[in-house]
Amino acid sequence: MIWVFYIPRHCGSLNMKYRPDIDGLRAIAIIPVVVFHASLPVFSSNVGEDAVGFLSGGFVGVDIFFVISGFLITSLIWQEVTAGTFSFLRFYERRARRLLPALYAMMLTSLGLGVCLLYADEMKALAASVFSALCFAANIHFFMEVNYFASSVEFMPMLHNWSLAVEEQFYVLWPFVLFAGWSLTHKFKRRRLAFWAGGALILLSFGASVWGVLSAPSAGFYFLPFRLWELAVGGLLAFVMIEYEEAVTTSISGWRGELSFWVGCVGMCLPMFVLDHTSSFPGFHALPVVFGAVLVLASGGQPGHRSSRLLTVGPLVWIGKISYSLYLIHWPLFSFFRIYRQRTYLLLWEGLSLICLSIVLAVCSYHLIENPVRYRASRSFVFHFAASGGVLLMLLSVGVLYAGGVSLRKPMPTYARSHKVMWRWPCQERLVKGLASQKVCIFGESWETAKKRIVLWGDSHAEHYAPLVKRALAGRDMSVLLWKRSPPHIDHIGVKRWLKGSLAFSQAAGKRHEEMLRWLRTHHRKVDMLLLAGAWTGYVKDLFVHNWRKRSRERGRFLTMKGLSTLIGKLDAKLPVFIFAEIPRPNVRLVRCVFEDVRRSNPLCKGLPRARIDRWHQPMNAALQRLVMRFKNVRMLNAVEKLCSKQRCPVFVRGRILYSDANHLRRNFRKDELDVLVGKLGLREMLLQVLKGGV
Repeated sequence: MIWVFYIPRHCGSLNMKYRPDIDGLRAIAIIPVVVFHASLPVFSSNVGEDAVGFLSGGFVGVDIFFVISGFLITSLIWQEVTAGTFSFLRFYERRARRLLPALYAMMLTSLGLGVCLLYADEMKALAASVFSALCFAANIHFFMEVNYFASSVEFMPMLHNWSLAVEEQFYVLWPFVLFAGWSLTHKFKRRRLAFWAGGALILLSFGASVWGVLSAPSAGFYFLPFRLWELAVGGLLAFVMIEYEEAVTTSISGWRGELSFWVGCVGMCLPMFVLDHTSSFPGFHALPVVFGAVLVLASGGQPGHRSSRLLTVGPLVWIGKISYSLYLIHWPLFSFFRIYRQRTYLLLWEGLSLICLSIVLAVCSYHLIENPVRYRASRSFVFHFAASGGVLLMLLSVGVLYAGGVSLRKPMPTYARSHKVMWRWPCQERLVKGLASQKVCIFGESWETAKKRIVLWGDSHAEHYAPLVKRALAGRDMSVLLWKRSPPHIDHIGVKRWLKGSLAFSQAAGKRHEEMLRWLRTHHRKVDMLLLAGAWTGYVKDLFVHNWRKRSRERGRFLTMKGLSTLIGKLDAKLPVFIFAEIPRPNVRLVRCVFEDVRRSNPLCKGLPRARIDRWHQPMNAALQRLVMRFKNVRMLNAVEKLCSKQRCPVFVRGRILYSDANHLRRNFRKDELDVLVGKLGLREMLLQVLKGGV
């Protein structure tokens, strides 16, 4: 940081009217974001994936930041445009001063930490995310990368850059929109037309957001067109407060201003406690937050409002001043710690400690990095710094990608190098008559000529059982059709799934369910056995019938059985059905157990405690067993009983790690590993017995 003290000074100031209440509002935005990301288990005795975090809707703080950004940027640009002093060069200079120094420092530090803590493939992912952030495209990058088989989002140190990318794209677009709007609008109708044009833009973007939440939730979350209305609302407020200053002052003076402030505070803060990660967002759920922030900004800009002075108290203003650095620093810090611990959750003391450390580092960043460049550097230094720093980070990122990852850690064994490698399993895919939606994987013998034909129907857990089924039936003149991405119990009629605030998954699963059910009814004489597999326990918190708010684990287990019973009841009663219960789920990543030092320090590497596994699986396995007893043609494989001893469940097979992630087996097993697993499960004997009619 020595370079800070040698920055050439420039004369003059940015001539910005300072409002301390806006810094206080920034504090109201950043505090819930940081606490939410820490997932502090304040209201739950559970530790881990089921812990109930304090401020479960704290993510709405990002939306408050969007409103503030739209308000400030529009105020700045519109005042200068109307005064005839606006300069694109000066505008982007200010953005560079404000954003780039701390951002570059965070990225450089993260790359350094990554070299020390990450393995080569993980380092490649980090470098790619840094490069995308430098291109103002982090939101696009993570839209493409965050999927079911990607690393948990908690293990992505650059994920928080998605919101910065949205703002950066806004900064690129908005000055041209405002300048063009001002230039092209007739002089005497400028205010009215500008107001209605802004309102139309807000309605259009909000409508897109509502549609996106329902039909394309990931796009609706990450992309600027679906978020633009939040920034534009702040911009429209700025326009109104500048062009209609007298009317605004009159309308929110006295008690009306006080009421506006408190209504706005409730609108912003209530969703922080009511919403959670399952809520559909942004869409309608973002309305109270966005317009709450608008009311607080409007009332805070008027003199004499006592309530709005609450936002100007010292601690809030201080936190608001460091909020940008705090936002940049806290997430990579949390993420690298989670990577080091190899779990997605934080214990209470860990979360509190990391929050305190984030604040300390943010203070250092604010005083040593942000302010010197923002207030002391000359224009030439700013542009040289922006260009050279960006090029340096891009070259570092490209170098890491070109080298296939750079890491000081001992390389992972080839078979466990990445999830992509561990999930690799060759399977012939082809079109099947009656299943037109996509090609399907068929393994074993030819489907047309095989003596026995079997359908393996399920989600990704059906996919990780597929290599075991293939090995168990090898040399038996049998063919297996794998119907994937279709949880057998979810038909989107009697059983639906609410996932991340959307029904998109449930709707797609329902279509695939109906397609396979129709095909089985048509071809039941050609199918000799049906295998069903699913991440049964992973769905129970998400299942519902009519009201998505009425969800619980107990009801989810009931609906799982209802869905399976309905499916089995619709099939030929003579068709043998074989249900795979889940493999023992670690619910943490254990791939680093391949290293001896990790095995010594992590007790889970020696085996998963049976008591812990039973707490997770026993209720569902008991329900599945009761289901089996209701149908003469149904049998079940209890993998926990087969694989585990009374004390522990293994995490290795033939000296190699068993799991690819927190709840999936590897698929790139050697033949000897498959033989061990098939033997322990008794899979060959059970399948052959069912095929012979010994259900």
